[in-house]
Amino acid sequence: MRWFEPEVGPEMHQTLTEQTRLIWTALRAATRPAVLETADGRRTMGTRIGPDARDKVIRQQVPLARPGIQRFRLVN
Repeated sequence: MRWFEPEVGPEMHQTLTEQTRLIWTALRAATRPAVLETADGRRTMGTRIGPDARDKVIRQQVPLARPGIQRFRLVN
């Protein structure tokens, strides 16, 4: 989410910026990069997954998806 300082004021802008930074830091600490592969073998990066979710996806061979209809396979 984005906000502009004139819309929320300088103090709220500072608070929201700090909270957003903390949230992203926690998400990066709780997940690791994941490489996904499309049905035609093309690899895509920039995705993250938590260790428990990763194990479940690999064990149960769960197809992954992003918005849209395309499905991905998690590359080990």
